[in-house]
Amino acid sequence: MTTKAIALAAVLAMPTAAAAATYDFVYDFDGTGLSLASGSDTPSGTSLVIGDVMNIIINAQAGYAWLVDTTHRSSFDASYYVQSGGQRVADMVLTGSLNGVEVFQDNNPNTVQANVHAGGQQFDYTAGDVFDQWSLSWTFKSTTATETIIQSNDFLVNNSIATNNNLSYIQAPDVAPVPVPASLPLLLGALGFAGYMSRRKAA
Repeated sequence: MTTKAIALAAVLAMPTAAAAATYDFVYDFDGTGLSLASGSDTPSGTSLVIGDVMNIIINAQAGYAWLVDTTHRSSFDASYYVQSGGQRVADMVLTGSLNGVEVFQDNNPNTVQANVHAGGQQFDYTAGDVFDQWSLSWTFKSTTATETIIQSNDFLVNNSIATNNNLSYIQAPDVAPVPVPASLPLLLGALGFAGYMSRRKAA
């Protein structure tokens, strides 16, 4: 076997790195607690590796939303207990939306998470914001832990925004734009023409 053939065989024999995965953990809030939504990936037992992305999405009931009562910083929203202590570094982007329109975004790159949790760390909320979807994108960048396996579908410290005392759960406002009646442009045009003719006669 030639040197080139040996080198090629060695390269082919090397283990290939696992492709980064994206997990969508979607929850429904029923006014008192959270449950995994139909079609959601299952957090419990998921092994996260560097490069993986987990999206944690919490949806309010139809017709309801969260109102931020007080400007505050909340800790460990939607953070999972994971196997093996150590440090984990992740890029985090929290987005609050209402009827599909972004209301706020809190971007936290290179966030260090120590010990045995992965997910939300600290996020800023502004009084008056209203949102019906809470969405965290968590991108795994590096770790000193031997493994990162999510231990439960439930969150570590609290039930995320479900138990945030600085939020109220309210009937969602209707923020959809009011459609313009088809007859309105014709009416405005007629009024404009009448005004023009009135000025012309006065002249």
